Amino acid sequence: MKASQAVIVQSVDGALISSKVAIENLLEAAAIRGAKPIAIKKQIGSIQLREEILGMPIFDKLAGPMYGGDGVVRYEDADAYKVLSA
Repeated sequence: MKASQAVIVQSVDGALISSKVAIENLLEAAAIRGAKPIAIKKQIGSIQLREEILGMPIFDKLAGPMYGGDGVVRYEDADAYKVLSA
């Protein structure tokens, strides 16, 4: 299922904040957070990626894209990634 929504998770003053964004507003939402697109997520070799992730932008200041559920792609800032990956 293609992504129709993105979730951006940020750490703000130690609290994790999730923002839901329509996929057509993702570039603008990332820019507001100071993140710039640097590439597009493509399939590499035989590694299988979920359909939600394929074709999604990769940003310089956000980890992702990651699967966030059916039709959802997730991005995390560095601090949120550290907390959620621990």
